[in-house]
Amino acid sequence: MMPWNRRELWMGTSQQEFLRIKNLLAENGIPYDFNVRSTSRPGGRGLGDRSAGMMRAGEGAAQLNAYYIYVHKYEYEKSARMIQKRNNAPY
Repeated sequence: MMPWNRRELWMGTSQQEFLRIKNLLAENGIPYDFNVRSTSRPGGRGLGDRSAGMMRAGEGAAQLNAYYIYVHKYEYEKSARMIQKRNNAPY
């Protein structure tokens, strides 16, 4: 998927939500692209200076990443409605 043909569908720090949305798109046959970026200090080497303080505060290593999910621009509206519908569904 080329960058000019896609739209950012979701961005967040929750690995569980990231996986849930990816699975939902795959189940419905919607092609997607994703990116995972470390939110630690630039260079991506380890957890950086933030690690000890964050771990003490209860924030796990999985929350040190930013997750991005992209879909084709023509699939964006359908995908966004599908996620919204799923979020409003009773559990």
